[in-house]
Amino acid sequence: MPIWEDVMAFDYIADIVPGSLTPPPGSVGKITLLKVKENLSDEAKMEIMDVVKEKSAGADQITVGLGETFSPVNAVGFSIASVAYLKVLGETETLQDLVKEKVGDYVDGTIVVEFVVPLSS
Repeated sequence: MPIWEDVMAFDYIADIVPGSLTPPPGSVGKITLLKVKENLSDEAKMEIMDVVKEKSAGADQITVGLGETFSPVNAVGFSIASVAYLKVLGETETLQDLVKEKVGDYVDGTIVVEFVVPLSS
């Protein structure tokens, strides 16, 4: 069986940049890439980004980047990305549910990568 390798790059200009880009130690980092349906209107894309920016009730989230790719060939069909940090791991599921519930009809695929930021030593 052959080994398949795929590379993806996502280049975007973030429309949200907080005062500090340093993630809080012990927080949960979350990178979300969304593949929107073909021929989606600009209004629908803006609605998706507004929902991604939203915080679930009670979620303590810092969004450090959200935007649309300017190099779609390298992004393998994914067009919207966000980078956020949450204080509690359980909050990541609520945010994913929020996106599915509000704009799920506009989205063909999602990649979510979560990681824990190490505690300061």
